[in-house]
Amino acid sequence: MEVNNQQYDDMPGYDLEYEQDDGTEVYLGDLVREKVGMNALGWKKVTPEVKEKLWEEITRFFEVGETGKQFVMNRLGILLWNFKRKFYADYIKPHLGNPKKLAKSSFVIVH
Repeated sequence: MEVNNQQYDDMPGYDLEYEQDDGTEVYLGDLVREKVGMNALGWKKVTPEVKEKLWEEITRFFEVGETGKQFVMNRLGILLWNFKRKFYADYIKPHLGNPKKLAKSSFVIVH
């Protein structure tokens, strides 16, 4: 999961998000939704204990050195933000004028 950033220095705007297509992004997204969910206002508000538990869970299944920790943690923050943004856009915003619909707890979160 470590990415050699020097390799892409001459490619401005290269998006490392597409570097791996092995299910890692899906796993990380599922993990951050499960462990953090809607409880935190943002990644910076997630407690260090929760972040450390996430890191331990990731290193149980993936071989990631300490040098890759910041990269992975940044990805988790982006995935959390994307989840909250998509949830708001798909489930909250369309029903802002309908409090009964918003009060229902049967929203299905599809990723």
